Amino acid sequence: SAPWGYLVLSATTSILVLIAAEMIGASSGLGYAISFYQANFKIPAMYATILVLAVLGVSINYICNLIEKRVFKWKETLKFN
Repeated sequence: SAPWGYLVLSATTSILVLIAAEMIGASSGLGYAISFYQANFKIPAMYATILVLAVLGVSINYICNLIEKRVFKWKETLKFN
């Protein structure tokens, strides 16, 4: 189960690095869009793009959790009262 944790962590980190790289040196992509909208004072569009990124991150996390539940059925989960 430890390699799965590393895979989920690397998926999250790779998205963050991709967005940061797009902000610095790309001419397209969500990171570029955030930088472009910020520089041109299009704040509502900038926040909309950030919201899209948040939904993307939550979706990736949800999908990873679904896969984990199906693949690691034997894994015991902790339940708090």
